[in-house]
Amino acid sequence: MSDPQPFLEIDGEPYAAWWHDRFAPPADPFSGMRFYRRGRAKIWVGTAAIEGLAGVRVDAVGIHLLRVGRRLWKPTSAAIIAFGGDATRNAIDLDRGDAASFLRGEPLLLGEDDERRAGVTAGFVAVRLEGVALGCGEWRRDTLLSCVPKARQGLEIDL
Repeated sequence: MSDPQPFLEIDGEPYAAWWHDRFAPPADPFSGMRFYRRGRAKIWVGTAAIEGLAGVRVDAVGIHLLRVGRRLWKPTSAAIIAFGGDATRNAIDLDRGDAASFLRGEPLLLGEDDERRAGVTAGFVAVRLEGVALGCGEWRRDTLLSCVPKARQGLEIDL
C-alpha cells in the first residue's frame, strides 16, 4: 500500500471566496482557519497550525472542504454539514419526507412553482431539514440530485 499524498498548507482565499459567493453565509465560517491541499484536487480546512505535514503520514487535517479542478468545484457533504447550515443562497430546505428520500439518494423533482427553489442556481447546493444541513446536493433544471456518499445512503435515520 502506498503512502497517501502529503498535505500542503495553501492560501485559502480563493476557496473561501468561492464558498461566500456560492452560499452567502452571513458570517465568515473560515475565520481563523487554515487551508490545505492534498493532491491536485482536494482542499481541506482546519483550525490548527500544523507543521511538518510533508514528512508525516496523516489521514486528515480537519474537514475535506472541496474537490476542485473539474468544470465545477464540488463541496463535500461533510463541508455542507459543517458550514452550510447558515447558507442564504443556493440552499434547499426539505420537509421530512423529501429529506428521507434525499438521504436515500433519490432524485427529487421540484416544480417551477415550488418556493424551495428561490435563490437556487444550477450547481451544488446545501440541502437542509429545519435549518440543519443534511449534505450536498446538485441542482439541475427542476431536479435535486443527492450527493450524499453511497456508503451513507439508505442508513436508517430517525428524522
